[in-house]
This record gives sequence, structure tokens and C-alpha cells, in this order.
Amino acid sequence: MMSKTYPTNNKKTVLPEFQNKNGHCCICGKPAPNGKQCRDCYYETLDYKDNIDKNRKAHDIREWYYNLKDSIYRKKDYSKKQTNCNKLIALAIINRDFHSDDSLITRVYQDIENLLKQETKQKNQEKNNSLAYDYQKNESSNEVLCFDGHWVENDLEREIDDMLYRMRRCHAYGKKVNEITTRAVKCDWFIPILSETKGIYIEFWGMDTPDYKKNKEEKIKLYEEEELPLIQIYRKELLADKVSIFDKLDKEIKEHEKKIMKKR
Repeated sequence: MMSKTYPTNNKKTVLPEFQNKNGHCCICGKPAPNGKQCRDCYYETLDYKDNIDKNRKAHDIREWYYNLKDSIYRKKDYSKKQTNCNKLIALAIINRDFHSDDSLITRVYQDIENLLKQETKQKNQEKNNSLAYDYQKNESSNEVLCFDGHWVENDLEREIDDMLYRMRRCHAYGKKVNEITTRAVKCDWFIPILSETKGIYIEFWGMDTPDYKKNKEEKIKLYEEEELPLIQIYRKELLADKVSIFDKLDKEIKEHEKKIMKKR
């Protein structure tokens, strides 16, 4: 990337996309000595720019920009937030270069800072909350407090309960499975879909002892016999990659939800 300038009142002014005081990419934070973006983000922006119809009217580009900005704000995947921020820059540059409209280029970098700062702030808040909750344990039972006020048995169960909270999924903890009548069964979590008894069950398998394995197999069999929607989470999976578990859980909940809604 090379710094570009354009004349204004007989003076050369550096274009906004090449003004960079801190030397770091506004998208990913990598070194960016030649402009607002590092080389990878810059070339991704150019790719977006090349694939956008330059004949679109200025107001169409502005509307696209603001709709994309709203979409970025709602996205949970941080990498997708970043790549769509590169697209915001491409739209701003096109509107300036092809329509002489500076309204987007003058705000795009502040918009990006606010969008990505909001993500960082949320992560830091969750981290601080998580650290605070480490000390909020029931002294008599060692239960752990979750974001939504549930008391669960351990830190790993808290991770799952807090995931459901962040997904904004209404959920019950330790609910009796009324559809199973041959023996008393409680699920780890229940997500109501059609009613307080028609929804999705979640089981977290956190131990590996012979008795625990036997109980797990019997429990799974009962779920299968009653054809109940069941999501299973294993201790090793959760310890290995919490981000993947979050995505997997979210995906499986949505898939079960669609099947339940079709059957009603």
C-alpha cells in the first residue's frame, strides 16, 4: 500500500483511508504502517470494491452501507464482523470516488471503531463477570451462580448455562422430564418451544465412571424411546473449545426448533 493524496486548496491532503496515527489496522489491529488497514484487510477491501456495481446510485450505496452496519452490530461471529467492516470501507470509497459523496468516508472509520469496540467491551464485561462469579459459590453445596441467577453444580455447567443466556434462550435447569414415566428423570436443561413441556432437552456428560456411564446410556435410551429432541455436550468438547461448543449448541437448537415447529 502506498499513501495517496489529493489537492485541496492547492495543498496536498492525505486521503482518510491512509491517515493513521497509531500504525495499527483499524480492523484487526495488525501493523499498518501505510494506512488505516493492514495489507490483508486492504486487499480484502479492494476485492469487495471491484465486485460492487459502480453504477448504483449514491443513495443506494448509502442505504446498503447503513443496512450492513446494522447487520454487523447484530453479528456474533467476530471474524465476520471484521470482514464486513472491510466491506463498509469499500462502499464508502466507491461513494466518494464514483459519486463525489464524502458522507460515508468521513464517518466509516469511527463507525468501525464503535462496532468493534462494542464487541471488545462485551467480551471484557463477560470476562469480568466470569471472574466475579468464581467467588459466588454456595458455601454449603459449592454450587456456582450463573448470569441469569441459576445455581449449577460446577464451572462447566455454568459455561453452558451462560451460553444459553447469551443466546437469549429461555431455559430451565434441572427440570423433570414429564414424557418419561418409566423412571424419574431430570434433564440438565430444557428449552421450551411450543409449551412448558414441548421443547428441547440438553444433557451435559461430565464424568467417566462406570456407574455414570451406565446411567448415561439408560438415560439416552429413554430419550430415544420417547423420541424427545436431545442435545448432548461432552466434558472433553467443552474443555477443548468453548467457542465451537457455543456455535454447535446454537446450530443444534435451531435445527431441533425447526423440526418441532413443522410437527405441530
